[in-house]
Formats: sequence, structure tokens, C-alpha cells
Amino acid sequence: MLAGIGGSHRQGKRKKGKEEKIAAIHQGWEVSGKRVRLKNKRHFIHRGDQPFWGGV
Repeated sequence: MLAGIGGSHRQGKRKKGKEEKIAAIHQGWEVSGKRVRLKNKRHFIHRGDQPFWGGV
């Protein structure tokens, strides 16, 4: 299950911005009192030339 995607832009002087794509992937959640904990949570940071969804 894909929980969410975030994007940010990093820029330096006279450089083009680069968008970073990050996905939080988990296999469900479990309730613990008033809190919820994600099961087997992992993070995927997209690097390379292939499409984002192809790498996830």
C-alpha cells in the first residue's frame, strides 16, 4: 500500500530545481489504544531516469 508522496525542490545559485519524489510504503496498520502504527513501513526515494511508478 502506498501511503503518500511528497515532493520538494532543491535549488542552489544559478541551478535548475530538482524535484525529489519519496513514497512511504506499508502493509496495513494496527491500532494501539488511541494511536495507529503502520506495519512494515519502508521509504522509497526515486533516483534515476526511469518513471517514478516503475521503481516503486
